[in-house]
Amino acid sequence: MTTIEGNSGEIKSVTCSNCGIKGNFRFPIDAEPPNIIKQKTTRPLGITILAILQIIGTIISIIVLIIYPMFLSDYINEFFGIPIFQFLIINILIMIPISLFLAYGLIKGKEWARFTSVLFQLSSVITTIIRLNILGVIIPIYIIYYLHKPHVKDFFRTEKGFRKDIKMLIIGGIIILLIFNIYTALFINPYYVYNRLQNFPISTREEQLIGTWHNTNGDITLQFNSDYTCIATKDGETYEGTWKINEIFYHVDLIWEIPFQLEHPNKPGYNYTIEQIFFIGQTISLYLMFGSPSYYICNKE
Repeated sequence: MTTIEGNSGEIKSVTCSNCGIKGNFRFPIDAEPPNIIKQKTTRPLGITILAILQIIGTIISIIVLIIYPMFLSDYINEFFGIPIFQFLIINILIMIPISLFLAYGLIKGKEWARFTSVLFQLSSVITTIIRLNILGVIIPIYIIYYLHKPHVKDFFRTEKGFRKDIKMLIIGGIIILLIFNIYTALFINPYYVYNRLQNFPISTREEQLIGTWHNTNGDITLQFNSDYTCIATKDGETYEGTWKINEIFYHVDLIWEIPFQLEHPNKPGYNYTIEQIFFIGQTISLYLMFGSPSYYICNKE
């Protein structure tokens, strides 16, 4: 009896020890390849948190996109003297799909998502410094450090990399967004805002305020005169007083000889003295009390 050893599919020449006959013998091919146990990489908790934060940030951006045009666009553009609000809207519109796509890439362990996140955090460090928010760089720097940890890089299979053309596209896009964000950051840092508040032409605001204003229903009239006197009319009754632009330039303080009061629409019998109005763009808002919704809106005649 002849015994031979070999590998699957290997062909060997064999000579029978009894009869001397020679022949070729082929070892059978294994029906199934041997099972190779691969170590499964678990997604780090920090990556899941980053992806969730991307989604939350997207939701907040959508809310801002809805609220800002309704209440703050005129004020923002008037204060900064440039259409910075439009720049912010464009930035939000660009970042919404990018943030969602990035969250998907982080969840799926795509190396391009880790690479993009690192670049985003680097750009955030730069713009945060320009806004003079030094403490704000701590979180981006920690995220960059976290994304370079060995177990995180193992999850994204960083050593395999990804296509060079995609990498260059990402770098180019980040540079464009960085230039865009630097431009807006220059106008919203505390130093610029402080100087803008100090040098804002109060006389211009006064000229815009002088005149007659009516509410939507036409039953309330406010008249602001150039000698800083004001007259309010409601239900045939007239109230006289004085006005002054507040240090916060969109506030106007009112002092009445006889208190000018308005009834709270949702609280019959409750009357509140109008001691301050908010003057934004071409609209005057009368607030019944601090922090309450504006129930009375007046437009210029």
